[in-house]
Amino acid sequence: MIDPRKELPSQVDPRLLLLAIQQSQNAVMITNRKDELIWVNTGFTLLTGYTLEEVEGKSPPDLLQGENSESIVTLDIQDSIARGQTFEGEVYNYKKDGSGYWALISVSALYDEKGDFDGFLCTQTDITERKTMERELSRYVQAIHKVEVSVLLTDHEDRLIWVNDHFTESNGFTLEEVRGKRPAEVLRGPNTDLDAAVAFDSSAVDHEPFRGEIFNYRKDGTGYWAEISATPLFGNKGEFQGFITISNDVTERKYYEAEMKRLNEAQMTRLAEAVRRSRNAVLVTDFHDCIEWANEGFTSLTGYTLEEVLGQRPGDILTPTGTNESLLQEIGNTIQAGGTFEGEIFQQRKNGSNYWAWISVTPLKNAAGEVQGFITIQTDITDRKSLEAELALAVVQVGQAQAAIESEKKALEANKAKSVFLANMSHELRTPLNAVLGFAQVMQRKPGRDEEDRRQLDIIQRSGEHLLELINDVLSISKIEAGKVNLAADPFDLHLLLQTVESMIRVRSEARKIELFFEIDASLPRFVRGDEGKLRQVLINLLSNAVKFTSNGGVVLRAWWEGSTAHFEVEDTGEGIKEEELITLFEPFVQTESGRKNREGTGLGLAISRTFVRLMGGDIRVRSSHGVGTTFEMDVKLPLAEQEAVRPKDERHVLGLEHGHPPVRLLVVDDMWENRTLMCELLQSVGFETREASNGQEAIEVWQDWHPHLIWMDIRMPVMDGYQATRSIRELEQTQGAERCKIIAFTASVFEQERTAILQSGCDDMVFKPFREETIFQTLSDRLGVRFRYADAPTEPQNQDLQPEEILIPERFTRIPEAVLTRLEQALRMGDDQAVLDLLDTLSETDSQLSKAIQNAVENFDFDVVLSGMGRS
Repeated sequence: MIDPRKELPSQVDPRLLLLAIQQSQNAVMITNRKDELIWVNTGFTLLTGYTLEEVEGKSPPDLLQGENSESIVTLDIQDSIARGQTFEGEVYNYKKDGSGYWALISVSALYDEKGDFDGFLCTQTDITERKTMERELSRYVQAIHKVEVSVLLTDHEDRLIWVNDHFTESNGFTLEEVRGKRPAEVLRGPNTDLDAAVAFDSSAVDHEPFRGEIFNYRKDGTGYWAEISATPLFGNKGEFQGFITISNDVTERKYYEAEMKRLNEAQMTRLAEAVRRSRNAVLVTDFHDCIEWANEGFTSLTGYTLEEVLGQRPGDILTPTGTNESLLQEIGNTIQAGGTFEGEIFQQRKNGSNYWAWISVTPLKNAAGEVQGFITIQTDITDRKSLEAELALAVVQVGQAQAAIESEKKALEANKAKSVFLANMSHELRTPLNAVLGFAQVMQRKPGRDEEDRRQLDIIQRSGEHLLELINDVLSISKIEAGKVNLAADPFDLHLLLQTVESMIRVRSEARKIELFFEIDASLPRFVRGDEGKLRQVLINLLSNAVKFTSNGGVVLRAWWEGSTAHFEVEDTGEGIKEEELITLFEPFVQTESGRKNREGTGLGLAISRTFVRLMGGDIRVRSSHGVGTTFEMDVKLPLAEQEAVRPKDERHVLGLEHGHPPVRLLVVDDMWENRTLMCELLQSVGFETREASNGQEAIEVWQDWHPHLIWMDIRMPVMDGYQATRSIRELEQTQGAERCKIIAFTASVFEQERTAILQSGCDDMVFKPFREETIFQTLSDRLGVRFRYADAPTEPQNQDLQPEEILIPERFTRIPEAVLTRLEQALRMGDDQAVLDLLDTLSETDSQLSKAIQNAVENFDFDVVLSGMGRS
């Protein structure tokens, strides 16, 4: 059992801790061991509208959860409660009046003096406003009108020039009625606190921020307590322009603060645990302001543990250099005089980062009324301060930027349209591309194909993969812009990766007749851990660019190891980059002059590469001399891995199932006939038994009747999608006691949020469309232990007649008429592959070998290789 009284200094009065908790706007609930509510604080009542008498004996989920509460989160809470664990997260709850709100909750188990489970403690922080502002901040004026607080704007003479709708609704005054008047003339009355009024007016005269509470009056004469936050507004030249004031009705809170004094001693003791676990930072100091105790919220907010700050003064460790000295003096004078200080202060964490806090410092007194120490409560208001700054800027600019707002509105609509487009682009483009590439692979597997058939299938495969690379570039940059790029941390063979990259790049370097060197230092480890795919993509991009823009000389890749960092350097003797182009080199969709002339690529490669490298803990740097060459330097953090952890890749060609292999039943579920046919033909060609289903409902029926070993499950389908079908099968497995069937999601989406949802629905793994047959067979081997027969690696036929370096030379082009050469050059520079292929019939009459070499280069999109051979690069 954790007894909070043993963790607090003996002189700390638990009633004062209860007072601090009861005054907190956070909701606090305590249940018994049956999960029935036995106590709530006034913050709970303010937040939900329920009193203790209304909720006593009820279960929090039954009381607060509703139609729009997320079932997964609800199950997680219930599961954590059942296992006696602490749950923290965000949930959507409902108030007494039926309205919903977002809450940040913490649910913890409570134990009695014997250590037996005694109930639960739950704290809720209302984050609805933050959620709302996140969605609405881009629409400044509309957001201000919709916030559930009053917003007032005054000019440099403190006269009202604008109020939001909530002000009118809560006070009864329209904008026309108050425009030109001072707030004091409109809102103050006989019971307005004189000290608060003077403080507010002084801030207005001195053009200083003000935060505090004041008693105001509505148009109908009724009074209410308001929490005021007034921020001065200044123009670009520093001239004072007025105030933006945010007013919040806290009448109920003030009432319940008074009621809180009636709580008994037993309740105070139980709430001590809530203080310890509160998300707000709580500090207890002695008379000399030296720290005696701090709660977990203090550690979470500042990074300091209790042991690190014990005996130190809060101001010495939390106050950064340059903090307003007059504010610090005011805090000191107030608390030394026995008063309570409340206000905003700029603080510093252990790691050096800063935050804004709303602090309440209250003296702790003994029975004789003598100050014995202080209790300080800090609430992180950094997000709110940022919001206030955004609102202030928006209000100042609203009269001057109507055209800009309209433009922004259109931009937001366009961005939303782009997001919707990109969300569907993966499925709509990758799905048909899956059929193109998939059937090309299936056709290549069939025996009896002659060389011309295989060459044409290779063209389809390469062209489709080139299109897939362009699609992936666009999707990658959109994910980068949305901050949704994730890194893998898998072990891999770094030396093998470099060998693979070298073999890929060497084909192009030989075609352009330039040298390619890989200088790998002995210090570079072989087995490391990281994102192999992204590292390969970056290296290929840098080396491909180097080869593409180098006509004479060569390209060198150097790699070495230092500390836990791999260093790479790609140097070329190409055209170089102009100094003014280096500034925007890594911007998306930006190409250098030589890149535009080359007419290849999307201008995304370097932008994507730099983002990937920075995610891997490094960076890319470039230095270049125009006309001399360019060098890219790159460093990447790669932890070492054990050789045993690196799984060798099996790239052998699958012929069929191993002889004597038991039957394997596979169900293919997809709403598109082409995709089902493709998968079934591929799987049947190596010996699998297959059946098909066109939607999730059919899949469930086939599963119940046929009991497949594995299901290939498409996600987007009519009638019933893959998510629901998977969840239904998992539920049926449990109720029927059936053996768990492996389910592999088959999707054209590459977005991480969909990957998470797929795995949460019950799928064992996922494969992206378009697929490679090696991926399908490897997944079956991994998930079912399937054993295959493999063909020996074929020896690539060497056709010396089609080697570019032997054919694409200026001497061969001298036999072609100049008019044909001119048309050929124009088509190559425009990247018009069809126009080039149309000219090949004419060329073949003069030189058939040259015609075939040009055709081979164009089919691989190597337009620059042909131009180089013509001597016109």
